[in-house]
Amino acid sequence: MEIGTSLYDDQGTKIVKDLMAKADKNGVRITLLVNFTTADKFAENANTGHASISTGIPAGWMGLDCGSECIKRFVEAVRRAKQRVRNGPVGEFEWDKFSKGAKA
Repeated sequence: MEIGTSLYDDQGTKIVKDLMAKADKNGVRITLLVNFTTADKFAENANTGHASISTGIPAGWMGLDCGSECIKRFVEAVRRAKQRVRNGPVGEFEWDKFSKGAKA
């Protein structure tokens, strides 16, 4: 998937395959992002757009929050979860335009 100018963690990607296999082996369902709120720059006054896994994030744009479908999926995942692990906020929560995921 194209990610435009979004941050990319090369080291983190190296463990994804093992984490997903371990989750599958243990019957753990992992909820991943499926759509995004995008921005044309890293700024509170950025123009916003939307992208999904199928469209990718266009060149010159970055993902700064999860999209509405993600929020629905995350709310449902939290409701049914026995245990929750989260690594940081969803989205650039300091800016209202990009805080919907964190506030959900």
